[in-house]
Amino acid sequence: MKITAIVVTYNEERRLEACLKSLKFCSQIIVMDIGSTDHSVEIVEKCGIKVLHHSWVPAVEELWPQIVPIAENDWIIRLDPDEIIPESLGSEILAAIDGCDERCGTFRLPHQYFFCGTPLETSTWGGIKYIARVFNRERVNPTGQIHRGTKSKDGFVTKEIPYNGTNAIQHYWIDSYQQLWEKHWRYIKLEGKARYNIGERFSPFLLFRETARAFYRSMILKQGWRGGFTGVFLSIFYSWYTFLSVWSLAIFQIKHSKSAFQ
Repeated sequence: MKITAIVVTYNEERRLEACLKSLKFCSQIIVMDIGSTDHSVEIVEKCGIKVLHHSWVPAVEELWPQIVPIAENDWIIRLDPDEIIPESLGSEILAAIDGCDERCGTFRLPHQYFFCGTPLETSTWGGIKYIARVFNRERVNPTGQIHRGTKSKDGFVTKEIPYNGTNAIQHYWIDSYQQLWEKHWRYIKLEGKARYNIGERFSPFLLFRETARAFYRSMILKQGWRGGFTGVFLSIFYSWYTFLSVWSLAIFQIKHSKSAFQ
């Protein structure tokens, strides 16, 4: 079974080569650069991969409707340039695709977040997460929405490749507090539209409920309090991000209502 990998990069020279080398189990690798000013393009070309170019966009999900149709294979894996796939997982992915039935549209893969070079064990980002990374393009629809890249078509199911202790994708998520701020401030501006498009509507109750849930989930359920300063900080940060993303929904909703009456 053949699979296409898609990577979108923007100034990711630090781990890009390791990311691309971990995709050697893929029969095709598509890399789209959105305006890097570091050595990202040179690294991709050094790996023998042709680089596609696009102007900068705030969220890579916006590019999916353009990239997916040019893939040579129906099965696609999406990888961020700061993620590295263990060799064993590559083999498991191919075996899972080969053995799945026609109702399977997406696979969720085990995933480990790293913060400043250290794997996270607590907070909402801690422990082993399962994230949709592999999908069949005929069985999903690209949404173009931040953090909601694809949606399964009716009748298709999502399966998981279980974690076995060594096969989690290593996601070097954040390397500095400055990067944490810059990345999520950019995302907040897009959250309002994304939430609105999935049917959410702003209310003070929603703002309070979602913020409180975020803090409880990260600090208590995901034991952020056990993670020392980092765990507590990330739990507070997550609730702050949730508050502003719901507030972004309010702003988008107001603008959308005004435009509807013009």
